[in-house]
Amino acid sequence: MAGFDVVESPLRTVWMPVGTAAASAAANTLYVGQLVTNTIGTTSSGAFQFVQNGTPDTRCPFGVVVGTNNKEPLFSSTYNSEYITSAVTQATQVARKSAGLGEGGAMYVPGEVRAMVKVAVIGPNTILKGRIFAGAYGTAPTVGVVTTGTAGTGYTCSGGLGLTRIAYNSTSYFRTGLNSGLYTIGYDTGATTAAVTFYLYTPYAISAGDTVVCVNVAQGITNLTFDALGTYVDGQAAQAATQVVEVLELDLSVAGSESVLFRFNPRLI
Repeated sequence: MAGFDVVESPLRTVWMPVGTAAASAAANTLYVGQLVTNTIGTTSSGAFQFVQNGTPDTRCPFGVVVGTNNKEPLFSSTYNSEYITSAVTQATQVARKSAGLGEGGAMYVPGEVRAMVKVAVIGPNTILKGRIFAGAYGTAPTVGVVTTGTAGTGYTCSGGLGLTRIAYNSTSYFRTGLNSGLYTIGYDTGATTAAVTFYLYTPYAISAGDTVVCVNVAQGITNLTFDALGTYVDGQAAQAATQVVEVLELDLSVAGSESVLFRFNPRLI
């Protein structure tokens, strides 16, 4: 599925029509695992992308898509997920093959023919798991190879880390070496090949040849940047478009499966 799962939540799921593209009657496509919204003053009639043209809504997203009413599932190899496209006109609505809504669709008729998505509603206590990619869905963060080590105060990867780091918001994870399995946060901003420095030293020396992954995500109250469709967390972005969240945990241990557990800050909900 696309990049987000609901891990913990006291809230229910609801069915919603797939909205049109912003401020138009054009069809729109949503993906299972995508963040969606439908807030006051929006420009679509139904569920639509939380991120529009790379800019998140200023509030919390309404929820995460967890299902569709397509009778015959459609699959996107790009986002590794089922998807559904809105049926705008009467002709397209009555012509599409709908599986109905089953339970939980009390607001809509069981045989609803319009394109619908089942949405897991997000609240203050909802914990989400987001996939971390680097600039494109499915692209894992860069694995850097340390070329200059220290006694524990930092490191340099002359081949690059694949991102411009953000002071106090970039987490380094050592995949190999004496500090293997350790997460630590750099205090400086720097280009991909610049030295990374720590106030909180690593327990052991960092040596040339150690491998490390660095992402612009940090534990605590911080910022996250989402891709242009709200399908993953962009770990290499410079956070020009951000959302304040509370990051609980990161998992950078396996290439291609990097992820973050977080919730949206309750003040934004």
